[in-house]
Amino acid sequence: MKRTAQILTLLLILASTVSANAQLLWKISGKDAAKPSWIFGTHHLAPVSVLESTPGFDNAFKSAETIYGEIDMSLLEDPATQMKMVSYVLAPADSTLSKVLDPNSLATIDRMLKEGGLPVTAAALEQLKPASVSNTIAAIYSQKAFPGFNPEQQLDKTIQKMARENAKQVRGLESLESQLDLLFGTPVARQAEGLKKLLEDPEKTVGQIHSLADAYLAADLNGLAELIAEAQNDGMTEEEARLLLENRNRAWLDILIGAIPTASILIVVGAGHLPGDTGLISLLRNAGYTVEPVK
Repeated sequence: MKRTAQILTLLLILASTVSANAQLLWKISGKDAAKPSWIFGTHHLAPVSVLESTPGFDNAFKSAETIYGEIDMSLLEDPATQMKMVSYVLAPADSTLSKVLDPNSLATIDRMLKEGGLPVTAAALEQLKPASVSNTIAAIYSQKAFPGFNPEQQLDKTIQKMARENAKQVRGLESLESQLDLLFGTPVARQAEGLKKLLEDPEKTVGQIHSLADAYLAADLNGLAELIAEAQNDGMTEEEARLLLENRNRAWLDILIGAIPTASILIVVGAGHLPGDTGLISLLRNAGYTVEPVK
């Protein structure tokens, strides 16, 4: 899937729709909601200080009885799950990195890793699938774009940890397996196409990462939506774009409209799942709820 792993990491996942309503936290009410609920858009490599700068987040967190994330992040701490993740990212023996990329591409990886501050070469990534290499490069530069990011305090994971410490329920909207399959389950040849596309113009890739980070921290939701569209149009088919966002949003909506009438919930997902006609904000509104930015 062209650039899918890169885009998941770059966007992971951003935006809303109207700059006048520039906000990452939205309140859900009306229809059959017994109590207010909220939806918060994250960037998976943003610093946790984002929570302090988001108006109303503390109140939303304290009021919510259940926290819904894309997945239950505690699963990542299970050794059996970690082994399963390793099996997803490793390439078949006949499709390792040097077998699917030309020497110039491998040299570009070497340069990007060095400039990104990772003291390894492409040879160290030889056993990884191309999507995992794309993901690694994007993550390196995203961390540079968010200088306050601490890998030990990943935003989504931190919110779920806070929830458990405050005796709140934590639930995932999808399985870890489905997310891993989206990231790494496409044919290796297709993943290699995406990695080659990333390597064609490294400066553009790095520029996109920094633009996304700046827009997210400024809660420039219109700008984020435009950057998402640009990234999707740069090599993804319509079907791939639907798999990445729309199909997942609609599946999540079915879960959420069953949960909102029963409790006050806080939905914490990549902010790219919020914008547009098929984003969660519009889907919830179309389902009859009032969704408004928290100021």
